Order: sequence, then structure tokens, then C-alpha cells
Amino acid sequence: MLYRMAKIAQYHLYKAHPEKLRFQVYNLTEYRKRNSEKAAEAHSHSYYQIIWFFEAGGTRTVDFESFDIQKNTVLSISKDQIHAFDENLEVKGWLIHFNESFFMHTDVDIFFKHNIFNIQKHPCYAIDLATAEIGISYISLIQKELCTPNSFGKEEVIRFLLKSFLITLDRDHRTTSENTIELTSQHELQFFKAKRTCRRELQSA
Repeated sequence: MLYRMAKIAQYHLYKAHPEKLRFQVYNLTEYRKRNSEKAAEAHSHSYYQIIWFFEAGGTRTVDFESFDIQKNTVLSISKDQIHAFDENLEVKGWLIHFNESFFMHTDVDIFFKHNIFNIQKHPCYAIDLATAEIGISYISLIQKELCTPNSFGKEEVIRFLLKSFLITLDRDHRTTSENTIELTSQHELQFFKAKRTCRRELQSA
């Protein structure tokens, strides 16, 4: 897929509703049908995104590179990355959105080191069955929390479950990828920020 040379739209998570939780889980099929045109156009987000595809088929384009979708493929998209869905509206899976501020209460260092948002060659990979089963349990618990308004400690529980889910994905990626990348030095952090700046310049062009 080639992105058209036009200004690329950026979307935000509840920017007009600061009272809302900066986190959400969507049924991927319902989300694609509800946002069919916008999702198929090249765009970016000011938040982070995890897409879990249940079935094989189709492609997903991130930063001008297309990835084939396999069964239980997980795609991690950092904020400001340019991406687009293909035309398949029947894709099954989960879509998770969260803002940096939601995750980073006391976890700034852990967040920036997280492999699944900083990997260069394999942002899209298939998880094994054991990891999928663990992931399903975390998502189910998160959905249960989302359905209980005003419950004590709701935001903290969701944050801890999200963190556990991301660590589970990270562990799987470490066992299947030969090249794991952690942003452990100031130079690497600067490189990561420079990449983000380049994306923003492209969006405003």
C-alpha cells in the first residue's frame, strides 16, 4: 500500500472528554465496520495501540511497510506511527487503545523500554497458543472491570492488567525474535524521540 502524499490525519483518545478513562478495548470487527473509511486511510494516533488478529488473512501497513496477518498476530503501534488497515471489514480480534498518561503513572522507565513498542523489524508477529490463552484471560478481566462503573480501584486494576498483558506479549516476542531491542541508554532514547519527530513532520507536511 502506498500512502497518498497529503496531510495525514491524527486521531486522539477522548480529547474532548477529559473525564473519560484514557483506555479502551474494542471488538475489532465492530470497530472496522464503524470506522471503515477512516481506518483504511493512512493516519496516526496520539496514543498507543495493540491489535490482536484472531485469524489469518489480509495485511496491515505501518510506517510504509506492509505485514501479512497470520493467526493470533499481534501488532503494536506506537503513538505517531503512520498506519492503515486493508479493506477487510470482517477481521476478527481485539483493538486496545491507551494514552501514555494512563500507563505512565510511575512506569516511565519501563514504558520506554518496552520491546513491543520499540522493535524495529518485527512490530507484527504471531503469538503461541499458551500466550494467547493468558492474553485472553487478561482481556476478559479488563472487560469485566470496564463494565463495573465507579468500582473502587478500577483504573489501577485495569492499569495493572494492561501492564501484565504487555509483559506477556513482550516475553513471547523475546522467545521468537533474535533481535530484541531495549531503550536502555540516553542515545537510544534520543533516537526513539527523533523517529517520532520525523513522523510528526510528515503528518504536518
